[in-house]
Amino acid sequence: MLTMTHIDNIRKAFFMKGQNISEIAWEFQKDRKTVPKYLSRGLEHQG
Repeated sequence: MLTMTHIDNIRKAFFMKGQNISEIAWEFQKDRKTVPKYLSRGLEHQG
């Protein structure tokens, strides 16, 4: 399980920096199949 800070960093890398899933997985040492789960989870926690 990642902290909210880690999830926020993954979301920033994807949405603001434009990194792709594989780049993010490599940078944060997560499975590339796991990264989309955290990208979509961030949406549930907002608002």
